[in-house]
Amino acid sequence: MPSWPTVGAGRAHQSYGNLGPGSIAILSGLFSFGPALMSDDYKIYVDGGAPATLNDGAGISTDCTTLQEAVLAWERLTPEQKIRATVRLIGGPVYTAHQIARFHYETKQA
Repeated sequence: MPSWPTVGAGRAHQSYGNLGPGSIAILSGLFSFGPALMSDDYKIYVDGGAPATLNDGAGISTDCTTLQEAVLAWERLTPEQKIRATVRLIGGPVYTAHQIARFHYETKQA
């Protein structure tokens, strides 16, 4: 069972018992903010229907009919590919993995 970090001899230590790397990833996901908890400052408002291109990070670009289609293709990539991959709106900006995760498909409220 995870324990809270303790401080001893000037450094922090966190013990997770017999949990492996996969378990740590699951635990870290428990503390992440889902779309329902994102503040407006964190969200990136985008037009999900705009055409976009997915670059898989290995130099292969795929034209997609919509941004949402490109994001769905990005979500199917392996974690190693996702971090290097980008999505570019046709005639617009290029988004990295950290930005893609913040996409919000609703109109920003004034």
